[in-house]
Amino acid sequence: MKREMEWVLDESKATRGARFVLFYLAYVCSQQGLVADTINEIAGDLRLARQSVSNALMRLVKLGDIVPVEKDGRSTVYRLACFNDAGEFTAPDSDSDAVQCYSIGCTGAGADTKEAS
Repeated sequence: MKREMEWVLDESKATRGARFVLFYLAYVCSQQGLVADTINEIAGDLRLARQSVSNALMRLVKLGDIVPVEKDGRSTVYRLACFNDAGEFTAPDSDSDAVQCYSIGCTGAGADTKEAS
């Protein structure tokens, strides 16, 4: 799983539609955490109404999960909050011995001895 998606699972307080949109942004972001997809592109890919995506993006900005970094014409480029201004991933590192269990299974050291929750 991409580290950005793990960050969404572990750190984001977003819920419902905003969380769905944030997972999408984490999936498509560049190596510097930037997303330049338009609202129409996101809505089309997620099969959501344009207004739903717009509302989700505003909610994510308010929560601090994404940061608008530049406006390119009518489109805004967003940066995931787990990246700094220099484009470096800055989310808290999980303990290397920690086992993280999600409904899809466990990862990390000792994962073979734990069951998925």
